[in-house]
Amino acid sequence: MNFVKNIVDLVRMILFPPRCVFCAKLCSSDLCSKCKNDIVEKFNPIIVQTIHKNVICVSPFVYEGKIKEIIHIYKFRHHKNLSKIFVPFMISSINEKFRKIKFDLVTSVPLYVSSLNNRGYNQSQVIGVELAKSLNVPYENCIEKVKRNKVQHGLSFRERQENVKGVYRVTKDYKNKNILLCDDIITTGATLSECVKNLKNSGANVFCVAVSYTLKGS
Repeated sequence: MNFVKNIVDLVRMILFPPRCVFCAKLCSSDLCSKCKNDIVEKFNPIIVQTIHKNVICVSPFVYEGKIKEIIHIYKFRHHKNLSKIFVPFMISSINEKFRKIKFDLVTSVPLYVSSLNNRGYNQSQVIGVELAKSLNVPYENCIEKVKRNKVQHGLSFRERQENVKGVYRVTKDYKNKNILLCDDIITTGATLSECVKNLKNSGANVFCVAVSYTLKGS
């Protein structure tokens, strides 16, 4: 069986050689060395945004240019392995701002069940699982999305805040737990803020990280 599998893999490699998901250049991984270097050049470990009262979110990237396009590929074209490229940069941001915090677990912003079924995976959860591995702590789905709301894109800041009210709930009590909550993109922060509020209401101490954030006014 291993011999047959090896032959099949070899034929697949010859007919469909791996290419960079961004520029389509032949390479041995999801991104070629040039595209990886372009990401490194955009890296800034200390981007901080206040999400909810005294809770901040750290991000290693601004959501623009090549970063924006690669996140879009990750999110909508089923290139889940790209999460492993984002995570080391996110870990650097976490170490920069939260180095004294001992996390009890990692969680992520959930998708509504129909959206999850349509996409096939929760892009924030995939990142969260990789973060948990890197931090050597458990991953847990602490939050559920219990209502389907409007898509946030295109709504004003106030409309976004109203749109997420009552949409999420925590799965159990998290009193005195240090929870790292992750997401892919922070725009106004309304969704993340609502998730933070629910976790804090359950007694948790919440810290946030995202792959990227949107500049105000963009």
